[in-house]
Amino acid sequence: MAGGRQVFLGPDNIAARCVYSGRELWEREFEGIGGPFDTTAHQAGAVWVGSPFITLADSVYLRYEGAVHRLDAATGETLGEFELPGRTVRDIYDEDMLSGLLGRGRGEEKALDWGHISVQGDYIIATTEPHMFDGEKMGDLNSHSGTSSRRLAVLDRYDGGVLWEREAETGYRHNSVVSSDDTFSSLTGFRKRWWSVLPAGERGRMRSQYCWRWISKAEIRSGRRTATYSVVT
Repeated sequence: MAGGRQVFLGPDNIAARCVYSGRELWEREFEGIGGPFDTTAHQAGAVWVGSPFITLADSVYLRYEGAVHRLDAATGETLGEFELPGRTVRDIYDEDMLSGLLGRGRGEEKALDWGHISVQGDYIIATTEPHMFDGEKMGDLNSHSGTSSRRLAVLDRYDGGVLWEREAETGYRHNSVVSSDDTFSSLTGFRKRWWSVLPAGERGRMRSQYCWRWISKAEIRSGRRTATYSVVT
């Protein structure tokens, strides 16, 4: 909610209403965008997998099909479309595994390129290359699919230019990327059970100390790390 407008996500759309009158201001269709939340089972929702959009007074930034769509907050019109760096889920995982991650809603495969997105100052902070786990559908009860990603990137929020990107040794947790002023902090690492259900090809890309988790602080503009702390559980 920003600028007197509240933005809502639906199964296949995103829309805005006036916070004072409740009047609908605009609506845009993005097929399957709300798929991870389309369940009647108890699940942690955006707190767990992250939200695919962020609302500011001038713009709404929505990640969809491997890109960030910048929408005019007042009209919903597209102001820009910024391609995110990194591989898509179809580049990473085979069709057999992807078919197990789908099945509830039409077009849901379009929303599989899930990840964290936030805006701090003039910068978009986003993760890419999400982790999908064997037999765990994104958004289902006790599923860890879509809760972390291999890469993190910072983009200019006006023109989409990629300022820098970084690959984690394990993965960036979507609910643990926070920013303030000119810095941000992130948590990387897996629980042991997550490692056991990660596809073998992805496990081979990581170091063996999967149970170690790291909190890192870095400058948003440059990506320069200013502090790193280890957390073992």
